[in-house]
Amino acid sequence: MGAVLLRRDDALHVAACWPAGHALPPRLAEVAAAAVARQATIATVAKTTRQGEPLEVIAHPLEASGVLVGAVVVVLRTQQPLPPAVRSALAGNAQGFAKLLQAPKAPAAPDTAARVLDVVQVAFERRDWRSSATALAATLADQLSCSRVTLGFRHGIATRVAAVSDGAIVNPQRGLHQDTAAAMDEAIDDGSTLVYPPPADTPPRIVAAHARLAKRQGLGFICSVPLVDGQRVVGAMLLERTQAQDFDAETLALLESVSRLVGPWLAVQRRAAQPWHEQAARALRHHWRTLQAPGHGRYKLAALSLGVMLGALWWIPTQREVRGTARLEGTVQRVMAAPSDGYLKQVMVRPGDAVAAGQVMVEFAGEDLQIERSRLLAELTGAQASAGDAMSKHDRAQLAIQGAKSDELGAQVALLDQRIERAQMKAPFDAVVIAGDLAQSLGAPVRKGDALLTLAPSDGFRAIVEVDDADIAQVRRGQTGSMVLAAQPHLALPLRVQRITPLATQVDGRNVFEIEVSIEGPAQLPSQELRPGMRGIARLHTGEAPLALAWTRDVTAWLRLAAWRWIG
Repeated sequence: MGAVLLRRDDALHVAACWPAGHALPPRLAEVAAAAVARQATIATVAKTTRQGEPLEVIAHPLEASGVLVGAVVVVLRTQQPLPPAVRSALAGNAQGFAKLLQAPKAPAAPDTAARVLDVVQVAFERRDWRSSATALAATLADQLSCSRVTLGFRHGIATRVAAVSDGAIVNPQRGLHQDTAAAMDEAIDDGSTLVYPPPADTPPRIVAAHARLAKRQGLGFICSVPLVDGQRVVGAMLLERTQAQDFDAETLALLESVSRLVGPWLAVQRRAAQPWHEQAARALRHHWRTLQAPGHGRYKLAALSLGVMLGALWWIPTQREVRGTARLEGTVQRVMAAPSDGYLKQVMVRPGDAVAAGQVMVEFAGEDLQIERSRLLAELTGAQASAGDAMSKHDRAQLAIQGAKSDELGAQVALLDQRIERAQMKAPFDAVVIAGDLAQSLGAPVRKGDALLTLAPSDGFRAIVEVDDADIAQVRRGQTGSMVLAAQPHLALPLRVQRITPLATQVDGRNVFEIEVSIEGPAQLPSQELRPGMRGIARLHTGEAPLALAWTRDVTAWLRLAAWRWIG
């Protein structure tokens, strides 16, 4: 039995256990905790089996970058204490030792296990896969008396040489490596260990590439061992001997144990070092194989749903829209200006009030006009009396003078009447006061032509939509849309584009174009609830496009602009 325990929240938790599905006995957890507390390897005899064999428990703390992260604990049946090599290998890599326990189907002798762990320890001590592979090749060449050991990994449908025991620079274009890779392909495709020349008592194998390599390099014996990662072959080891010394069964068993133990480690390191695009492609191939394999109903249903969704996003059309801030205005705006110099006497309306045609809105002070009118009327009466007296005396000259004077005074009286009438500012039509708060200015002087009030009709409205300059190219005259006001979020007002202002303006740090739109269907609109100056959000329909393009339009435009800015 073996287990790996990791520290979390100042406690040890089982991260992996072998055999799978077995619970870790409390006694083993106590030994692991003691090894972590002492930061040293602990070996003790826990109990004996029914046959009287002792069970030795070994626990060793695990460190990562100088930080204590957990411990590994294993239980072994042994008649003697474990050799030092086994203990050192256990300290170097606990997971590899656990794999070694379950790898061989037949129990290995302690000396063989120690040799295996001595070999693979040099690979586990390295942090990158190339240095691990080179160190492993050099160690195998030294301990097995080989002239050269080469490690290669499968890349697609071919094998590439990754490390050579003599530290030579790997160049896939060299003929030597091509022959070596071809020999490795034979072992990988066969899925078993190949020896050349093949022993007499073995079944026939395809070793043409081995024979070609031996002939060209003058080798005596060649052995190719596949590197396995679980049930998958990821590469191969090729060992060469120039002297007449074949590979015996013990050596082959050692190499196969090393392959099963170090293969996963090198495969994981190599995958971690791959570029992101190769990792993404590998993940896609893995998921594709999963979908093609029997079973995995949930994954296949999820993939089918994803495919349907992507198809819908690409084929289902939707309305493309341009959004912008909108404000409501009247179709016509009337500015009421002061008719003459004077003083404000009374103000009857304020912004927001609805007025009817002819309603008095502002009254100016007119007492001086009334006095002047009375004086002129008196003079007019006198002139008319003088004209009557001249007529009775048949004095034509005097009659003409007094008649002209009467006409002049009558015109002055009519002018004063008009000025007195203008002293009351009246609404020219049914409207809403949208600007001009004069309630705080009573008695203030005004000059002729000063703007006092702004009126807008209460039965006709238009809207101004502020469209960002990035979207203005999509807007055309005659396009339709809708608008929702902040005061009436439940009501969507239909719109139609009438005019596009050709000049951009700055609004809140953005370049916007003002689009004049009309509100369609006035008969159905509750005009009594609309007021000029209301603001909201408008959506203008600019055509149809697939959902995927419509939703990613802004992102695509930003990426194109950024690419042009950075690349040109």
